Amino acid sequence: MSSSTCKPQQAASAFVSASQWDAKHLADMVSRVQDPLVADILIGLLEEHPDLKMQYLGVYTMAWETLRRAEQIRERAYEARQKYAERRRKVAKCVTWSVRLLRDFYRLVRQEIQKARAETTVKQAEKTAPFKPQGDNVICLPMVQRPTGTDR
Repeated sequence: MSSSTCKPQQAASAFVSASQWDAKHLADMVSRVQDPLVADILIGLLEEHPDLKMQYLGVYTMAWETLRRAEQIRERAYEARQKYAERRRKVAKCVTWSVRLLRDFYRLVRQEIQKARAETTVKQAEKTAPFKPQGDNVICLPMVQRPTGTDR
């Protein structure tokens, strides 16, 4: 008989342990209600059990607040990402246009330099060389030195 009386006691103690464990787990979840994942789980649990919802109405409200706050944070982060992406596109466009402008300016300057060099070459070719008469009746005299003032 003692074995039959031990079984209900063990069952009762197991039930008390399970209910204590449930209470401990619920208390642990309530302490972490600021976590959006835990808040979502708590809301689902409390909506399934209206009696618990009425008992833990404050926790339910805090869980909703946590979810709303997390949603607002996500929205602000999304807006910030959109603004960042738009600014990044604008900067990239400015850099691209600047690079193109500098490249085109460099090409233009290089073409102008090449034209100037070509014109200089043509002008030098067109310049008449010092006149050297050619023929039998022309006599070339040596250059006369200018007096330096020390000659006597």
